[in-house]
Amino acid sequence: MGFDSMFDGDTWLRQQSGIIRDIFERAATELQASGIRLVAGSVSPMLEDLDYAKRISLLPLRFSSSDGEESLSLSVLATTRRGPPRYAVVLEVSGVSPFQALQRLVIEHADIWDKAYLRTGLWIGEGANVKLLNDLSQITQSTGSKLSITGVFLHSDLGLTIQQGVMTMGLLYRSILDELSGAGKMGRLYAQLNNSLDHCTSRFQRMIRP
Repeated sequence: MGFDSMFDGDTWLRQQSGIIRDIFERAATELQASGIRLVAGSVSPMLEDLDYAKRISLLPLRFSSSDGEESLSLSVLATTRRGPPRYAVVLEVSGVSPFQALQRLVIEHADIWDKAYLRTGLWIGEGANVKLLNDLSQITQSTGSKLSITGVFLHSDLGLTIQQGVMTMGLLYRSILDELSGAGKMGRLYAQLNNSLDHCTSRFQRMIRP
C-alpha cells in the first residue's frame, strides 16, 4: 500500500492528543446511548505522550493498584512508529483471570466473534508474532496468559469509521470486565451495539500491521 511521502507525519502526530481523546469520548458517548457503559468501573482515561505515539487508555479500577500481573486495558493510539501515520485500537489482557474471561467469551459467544471480530482485519499478538485474527483457536488454544488484539486505521480513514472501530473493541473490554465480575452479558450488549451501528460490521486495515 502506497504512502504519500510529502505528508508531514511529525506535524500530524503533534496534533493528535486532542483528536484521539475526541474519538474515544464520542465512542464512549455512543456506547452509553446504546446502554453499554464503557467507562463504568474504570479509572478516568489517561492521555500519554510516547515515542512516536500519542495514546489514551482505559484501565479497570480493580487493576489500577495491582502489581501488574493481571491487567485489562483498552487504548486508542495515533502513531508513526515503523509505518505510515495511523490509528490503532488495542485491547490487552494479561494474567490468568482476565485471559480466562476472554477465552470463556470466545467459547460461549462464538457466533458473535464470527460476525464481528474474525476476518475483519484485526490483528492478534505483538511484534514479529502478530497475525491476522481469522480463527477462534488463536485465542482458545493459546497457552500464554497475555494477549493483544489490535485494529488499525490509516490517518486518512474517516473519523466515524475509527469511532465505530473503538466502539466494537469497547464491547470486548466491557464484556471482559463484566465476565470478571460474574455478570457476563455479551450477547445482549452485542445486540445493542449492532443496532447502534445499523447492523454494519467494523472493518480494519488488514494490510497495515500494528
